[in-house]
Parts: sequence; structure tokens; C-alpha cells
Amino acid sequence: MLEDLARAIFEEESEGMTETHCAALRRVRFAVVFPILELGFDAPEMVPLRIRLDASRYNAEAPVVTLCDWEGNPFQTLPRSGGIFNNTEHEITHLPFVCMIGTNEYHTHSSHVSDAWSQYRDSRTLGSIVYQIQQGWLQIWRQ
Repeated sequence: MLEDLARAIFEEESEGMTETHCAALRRVRFAVVFPILELGFDAPEMVPLRIRLDASRYNAEAPVVTLCDWEGNPFQTLPRSGGIFNNTEHEITHLPFVCMIGTNEYHTHSSHVSDAWSQYRDSRTLGSIVYQIQQGWLQIWRQ
């Protein structure tokens, strides 16, 4: 039942994420197949970022976000950190992570467990989470 609900929400929220739509937003679409949403951001003078959102338990839980290089390998160390990008090891994934409301890594981190995903899930979508990550990545390269 949870998987059916997660799939329905995923499909609804990712329906418009076509290659054309992604290109217009300066994104590269690598995969949009439940439960994985994989997009990339690239711009001049910055290291490209590929993100993998695992929405297996969405939206009962926030999506798991993995930060990857352009080939899809998870970063062990980010090329640049700051803002929402935390270069320390997450307690569960042991990888650098996005410390932002709407990511599973934020809501499962010991410093944020009291900030429950359930407070935000009705106001966050996969698209808004992707947008915030993209803007955060662009911001740290503009500094």
C-alpha cells in the first residue's frame, strides 16, 4: 500500500519533468522512473552536480538525496560546501549531504529529529526540493 501511494505521488509530481522542461531550467534529466529521480545541474565555472532522489517511501518520509559526480558516483567529499551542502559524514549514510528541510538526511540527523517531515510534507514537492538544491549549488559557486 505504501509503495502504491509513493508511486502515485511520485508520478504526479514528476510528470512534467520532461527533457525539454529540464533543459529549460538548466537541468539534465538522467532518470525519472519510480522510485528514482536523477537530475544534473551544470553551469560555467562550477563542478557539475548530479542528484539522486530515492522516493521509495515518499511522502510518508522525505526523499533520500544522494549527491553525485556527473557519472553518478556518490561524492565522498564535496568539491565545495556551504549553505545547505554539508561536507561532514551523515550519521546514517556516511556521505556528505544536503542539510535542508525536505530531505531525509535533514530529518534523520540527530540535530534535526525534532523537526519532523510531517510538518512540511504538504508544502513540499519533489520539484520544490530539486529547485532548492539547484539554487543552493549555484549559490555556493557564485561566492
